[in-house]
Amino acid sequence: MKLVDGKLVDIRQDSSHTLGMICRRGKHAPEIIYSEHRLKYPMKRIGPKESYDFERITWDEAYQTIVAALNRIKDPISGENLVWWDYMFALAGSFGGITNDLAQG
Repeated sequence: MKLVDGKLVDIRQDSSHTLGMICRRGKHAPEIIYSEHRLKYPMKRIGPKESYDFERITWDEAYQTIVAALNRIKDPISGENLVWWDYMFALAGSFGGITNDLAQG
């Protein structure tokens, strides 16, 4: 990882690691992070999917919306939902620790 004046400018694989590679998202992280098209706050769809109508919402509202949606699909009996639940826990961890609150119900 290379920083210039506190700004991320380059990411490269760790050649000392056994895999010795980096994914595409990691390689292009500087472009993604500093893109003028990057969302900087949560948005909620207010129209049909085809309309692309969104409104800005608070982080708390976004968090609660995600928690409510995940709790609706949580079903300890269903194997199909278990796969999604496991995947969503992994995904949620990528966004800063949603998993602890979800696990507590």
